[in-house]
Amino acid sequence: MQQPMRFAYTLVPLKKDHGQLRSPWPDFSMSDSNNPTPEHPGRTRLFLTRRNREDTIAVNTRSVRLLILLVTSMLAACAIQPASPASSPSPTCSPRPCATVDGVIVTFSGLNPNAPPGRHVLPEGYHLVRMQITMLNGSSETRTVSPSHFELHDAAGFMRGANFPDAAGCDSWQAADVAPGASFGPKPLCFEAAGDPGRLSLDWSPGGSAAQRVHVVLLGGF
Repeated sequence: MQQPMRFAYTLVPLKKDHGQLRSPWPDFSMSDSNNPTPEHPGRTRLFLTRRNREDTIAVNTRSVRLLILLVTSMLAACAIQPASPASSPSPTCSPRPCATVDGVIVTFSGLNPNAPPGRHVLPEGYHLVRMQITMLNGSSETRTVSPSHFELHDAAGFMRGANFPDAAGCDSWQAADVAPGASFGPKPLCFEAAGDPGRLSLDWSPGGSAAQRVHVVLLGGF
């Protein structure tokens, strides 16, 4: 790990010269050997000419421009960050709609984009989407499945989490571990959605990992 830079500071008292405080450090300005100081005839008077001052201002201006360019470049580099993992299409599986990751297959059946809400009151312009999911664990490890692993994309452009309204076929269930070679389901998934019921898709996050999201088209190629 790179060590931070350290700076040492030394306090140097000012010297009193003929009633005036003068710095003990030399002045590295341009000098005029023809203009000795009245107090010390042998001492050269140091001063900056107008041209020296203009050159100094020009140098400082270039330095400021270079500093601005450097800061802008650093900010641009910081702004370029790896994009968040986007959902990817599921590899081939059947029967569709379905999704598969590392030998785990989830199938969606009984899809109804306009399921009867029963006693559940939907917001105006919303519809109830209902389906069944079944998970088959073809991997060599135990896998977890949960309603929270699924999110619906509706035609209004929103992502909806699964919920369990007071409607037929929307019974709640908890996360479960599925052993290698075993299956789980079918279990219901219900969502409140807006927009065109004929345009729906879904994201599945295996094991709840947002870094491995699989996109599944349900209706309308959406």
